[in-house]
Amino acid sequence: MKAILEFDLPEEREELEMSLTAYRYYNVLCDLDNWLRREIKYNDRHELQEVRDVLYTMLDDENLEIH
Repeated sequence: MKAILEFDLPEEREELEMSLTAYRYYNVLCDLDNWLRREIKYNDRHELQEVRDVLYTMLDDENLEIH
């Protein structure tokens, strides 16, 4: 199976760039989530749980998941 994305350049240059960098954004979100989890668990920073909860609510609102 193949998936092909097409963009009309230069008009859709921004959409192309977003598509090409989406995985990097995903990795940053995963890294942030992992950092928050470690800070909460190992450094007793339970005040950060609210931030993590908000992150998951925002992802859920967009039907997105991070692993």
